[in-house]
Amino acid sequence: MTAAALACLPAAGALAEESPGWHGEAGPHGASLTYGAAQSGHAPISFSCTPDGNGVSFVFTFILGDSADSAEVEVLLRAGDITVPIRTTGMHDDDIRSRLYILEGKTVLNDRLTDLITSDGILVVVMKYDTREYPLDGAREAATPLLETCAGQAPETGVATTTICRMSAWSSDPDPAGLNVRAGPGTDYAVIGRLPPPQDIGGMSFATEVSIVGSRDGWFKIDAATINNYIVDYGPDPVFEGEGWVSGRLLALSIEGSDLFMEPSRHAPLALELSENSGLRQAPDYFGFELELRACMGNWAEVEITDLGKRVRGWTDNICSSQVTTCP
Repeated sequence: MTAAALACLPAAGALAEESPGWHGEAGPHGASLTYGAAQSGHAPISFSCTPDGNGVSFVFTFILGDSADSAEVEVLLRAGDITVPIRTTGMHDDDIRSRLYILEGKTVLNDRLTDLITSDGILVVVMKYDTREYPLDGAREAATPLLETCAGQAPETGVATTTICRMSAWSSDPDPAGLNVRAGPGTDYAVIGRLPPPQDIGGMSFATEVSIVGSRDGWFKIDAATINNYIVDYGPDPVFEGEGWVSGRLLALSIEGSDLFMEPSRHAPLALELSENSGLRQAPDYFGFELELRACMGNWAEVEITDLGKRVRGWTDNICSSQVTTCP
């Protein structure tokens, strides 16, 4: 077990007798921001960095429930409208009597993570099998050592990484043979399946819908695909199960907000304001533009549209994958 993980484990026989809170430290070996009870040895959440500049380590320790654990766990940190995904590796505590489970990952202390840590309200830690919430009271002040020491540090990597997200879209591929699902993010990977072309149901055409869990280099990782019958209330009918990759050029969804942002945050500068005069309004009572997908992060999608003859990219979290109506 790593030293970072050990630092987050409860001391033997010690339970927190005081209210937990955020604590920051800095020294010759780096800086840290932890959430827990002081002097208890118990810190369920930890961010830290070392002088080598190899990114910020994230450690999350919790009691594992009855759900099966996984060696690789996708974690989403959320605070307000800010989402930061972190890919982690999970491990059990070495003590076989313990139900503690430890997630470790690396990330970069960029503006988005800084905004999240220094937000007001609640930090939500989202995992596939669980969700935990922690108050952010005091985090802004406690984070000063971490922000001053670790800002801009990014983990070393020689290959592109998959960004974590959770959303749905539909196939926009008109090919009668269907949309290729590949083993990896690129045309060099083998075709492992095909998603059916649009189906005629009750005189209407409905495209195959996909569940998206990640993106890389313009390709989207899916874990399921279905055909939904919007005419009769039954289904959906599964047409693909398991993991695969499809090109974002052949996926579409609708946007129901009025703005696209330069970054996946409502605090970011505007990339495009979708006004009523932009020529992109699809219906008289709501915004619902069909867009091409380029990337995703958390519940944000990077989309590309044509505005006044110019291609514009931007981020939005106000998206909808329904082919017949708006989303709540």
